Amino acid sequence: MCGNNMDIKQEKNIHHMVSLIGGFLGGYGIITRASNFGSAETTNMIAIITSIFDNNMEAAMLRTFALLIYVAAIVFTIVIPKITRFDVRYMSMIINVIGMIGMAFIAPEVHPIIALFPVFFMSAFQWNSFPKAAGYSCSTIFSTNNLRQTIIGYTEYIAERNESVRDKHLDKGRFFGATLIYYYLGVVYACIVTKYVGIYASIAGIVPVIIVCIMMLRAGRKV
Repeated sequence: MCGNNMDIKQEKNIHHMVSLIGGFLGGYGIITRASNFGSAETTNMIAIITSIFDNNMEAAMLRTFALLIYVAAIVFTIVIPKITRFDVRYMSMIINVIGMIGMAFIAPEVHPIIALFPVFFMSAFQWNSFPKAAGYSCSTIFSTNNLRQTIIGYTEYIAERNESVRDKHLDKGRFFGATLIYYYLGVVYACIVTKYVGIYASIAGIVPVIIVCIMMLRAGRKV
């Protein structure tokens, strides 16, 4: 957690904008690649098992490789800070730019899981580079737990009779609620851009990446 209120506000704002990038990547994958979601592994791991039982070894292998890509990205976010001075948050944004440009040149007829290999890596790397803000563990690449925490925060705020802790519950509800809003603004952004330029819409994701980098630079230090 940061040392003063201004730092905490910056931290929250950056996290919310990163969540918009997560929503954009998730929406882009679903819209352009046969409703496949490259930002999380639950569906992918279930599909590995169902593919095996369906005797579809090709699909099982492709999805297993996607899982390994996802795992590798998380490992890199742990190892890189231990052996270098690189800030994985900035590295995540650089990886996002490279991936967004690269995805624009993956032909529509390419197998959707292969086409989403960059998203599997980008999302996992981003998730572990921005794992929390203002003391809250909060994903920027999917939203189920963020929805849960929003509901918990506001419900506890309404039900709580102890005035000394009500504001904490309200802050929690607002933070996770704003994260949800930004995430789905990213999805809306993906919907709008893909409607006009199709798979080339991935390049439009560079805009919020640039905004995040500017916000981090203006913060002036690690947040």
